[in-house]
Amino acid sequence: MARIVQSHRTGRRRAVLGAALALFLASLPLAAEPGPEPAWIEDAASGLAQAGKDGKPILVDIWAVWCAPCKEMDRTTYRDAEVLAGMSGFVPLKVDADRAKTFIERYQIEVFPTVLFLDEKGKEISRLLGFIGVEEMTERMGAVAGGYAGYRETFDAGSDPAAQASAGRYLLAAGNGSDAKRLLEKALKKAPAAEREALELDLARAELAVGDSKQAAERFAVLADSGSSREVKAAALEGLASAEEQRGHAGAALNARERLKKL
Repeated sequence: MARIVQSHRTGRRRAVLGAALALFLASLPLAAEPGPEPAWIEDAASGLAQAGKDGKPILVDIWAVWCAPCKEMDRTTYRDAEVLAGMSGFVPLKVDADRAKTFIERYQIEVFPTVLFLDEKGKEISRLLGFIGVEEMTERMGAVAGGYAGYRETFDAGSDPAAQASAGRYLLAAGNGSDAKRLLEKALKKAPAAEREALELDLARAELAVGDSKQAAERFAVLADSGSSREVKAAALEGLASAEEQRGHAGAALNARERLKKL
């Protein structure tokens, strides 16, 4: 009889636990259903033509059939609702690396996947390498799309330093430090005195972005000493601390942060 009672108790306990588990699982939020695939264009010339017509930048996904991270991005990143919403600000172009050798050579693609952001003339705005998750993708998409209208106005500006500065700052915000550095250097040569300080700050940031931490540190240090306002000196000291950290100079970085606290 004791065994029968114990058996009934065990059965009741299992039933209670099973019901509790069912209630818990029912309370969990359902996983979001993947969205539709982007409406990829698969011909580069058509993508450029569409970008010129729409006034939008181009988001290029460069993939290969043998590339596992490429396929994972197709299953995850490119099916995310936030990414899909952001894609409305771009012309989506998908390039098969094995079938577009000329394209691969032109943009010197060596890592798969690579995501390129191009303007309507085919000039590179920015790039991302390897598997890109939702957060990084949406952040970069926002930076590229956000300032693109102003960037388009610099297309035919020639050697105008104001246009060069504007384009350089846009590219820096979009993650393209090398082209930003080149344009900001040009702008600085012809900029009026009133604008040089701000350009020096942005040029130092571009130098830092491309790993030229020594030059960046020197430029930030000058601005930290001679800046015309507290805001300029503070920005320079923040940049100086970052540059010194990048150089491995922990003491110099700490000194810059201490100076910043005392401003």
